[in-house]
Amino acid sequence: MFYRFYQFCSAVHARIDPKEYQWVKKILTKKEYQLFLQQPLPDQRHALDVALEI
Repeated sequence: MFYRFYQFCSAVHARIDPKEYQWVKKILTKKEYQLFLQQPLPDQRHALDVALEI
């Protein structure tokens, strides 16, 4: 239950540092980056978190 509350709070307060956007822009193609930017902010944050785990 606590985990779901944490997920909710993380989604509501999702933030991305400008340096992270620069990093994403470097590793994705132009089309991929445009698609990334079309995603809602919590989805962008999740994608970054997953990418940074690897």
